[in-house]
Amino acid sequence: MTHNENGKLNKGYFQGSFMRASRCDGGNCYEYQRKCLSKREDNKFEVQHTNMQPNNQAPMYLCMQILRRSDSVIQIRESSELYYRSPNACNDVHLILDNWPMVTSEKFDQQKIPCPFVGGYNIRFHSSNNVPKCAKEIIPPRLESECESGDGMTINFQSEACQDTALKMEKVQDLYCTANWTNNNFTFIILRPQNGEFKAWCMRVRGTDMQQRVERGDIFMQFVCDPGDGSGAIRETTSFLSIEFEQRIISSTCSDSYGFCDDSRLCPQKVYDIHCRKFCNFCTGDPSPCVFPAQLQGNWVEKYKQTEVIHSMQHTHTHTHTHTHTHTHTHTHTHTHTHTHTHTHTHTYIYNLRLNGCQNTFNVCTEL
Repeated sequence: MTHNENGKLNKGYFQGSFMRASRCDGGNCYEYQRKCLSKREDNKFEVQHTNMQPNNQAPMYLCMQILRRSDSVIQIRESSELYYRSPNACNDVHLILDNWPMVTSEKFDQQKIPCPFVGGYNIRFHSSNNVPKCAKEIIPPRLESECESGDGMTINFQSEACQDTALKMEKVQDLYCTANWTNNNFTFIILRPQNGEFKAWCMRVRGTDMQQRVERGDIFMQFVCDPGDGSGAIRETTSFLSIEFEQRIISSTCSDSYGFCDDSRLCPQKVYDIHCRKFCNFCTGDPSPCVFPAQLQGNWVEKYKQTEVIHSMQHTHTHTHTHTHTHTHTHTHTHTHTHTHTHTHTHTYIYNLRLNGCQNTFNVCTEL
């Protein structure tokens, strides 16, 4: 089925030689049946098409091709309906792509594949008529993809002003990628919530080489994956948000997270305390890098409760903070005795630098 509460809604199932389906576009709905007459190459099928109501219409003939985007996502290309069987109906030149994907409701909440690009980005949204969203917000929304292998994708809108109610995402939306493919000069990604809720979104990213930095994209509010016209302009719907991606590599343990750190008057605010550490002088310099012992480097596997966790030892940086407390106690009787106790506490912070734009992380008091 397609996955839309508004707009096109197609439902169908395959059984033997038959495909039975219903299609709704706005308030107009109809049911039809297709019978497979012959199979061609590349999952192309010559079929007989019959509308279920009214049932006195003559059958039509066409070719349909099923494009398997993943185990749970398909798209269909089909030719025009004719009153006769055409030997050329399955030629690629006659097949038109339906931009509204279909998903299976039985396996979709289990589908999970690696997302096609890796890294963290600050993002800005624009409406379909190019109006900026939440442009006055200091902290921009953030998107992180596969920061750790298998993590999927997270979109953090940071504030309600940056959310769009029509998109129906949470303020911090954790997602899994379920399918991806390329068409023209775009990479399409099907996303679903990590909580298993039956929802789906299509994201369109400009470019097909996902090893390069992502710069521009779109996310559709309806479940459509429109490659657009010859210039890429979206024609199928106006319900989408354009996305501008900005990747900022944090290669130092004392660095600002964003480019907006330029007003010292705002340093007392918590948002600056977190993101503008260098500009606001909350840190100075970098610690010396350390290397884990050679006998520890490599992958280590930890198993518990049927869960397997892989720890990868690699180069890192450490901060060591030493706190010394001196306590003096004086007791007076006939003689005066003074006791001084000095306690020294050392805390080591392991700082993981991610050089792909993802947020860096701290581990505290790691003992090997």
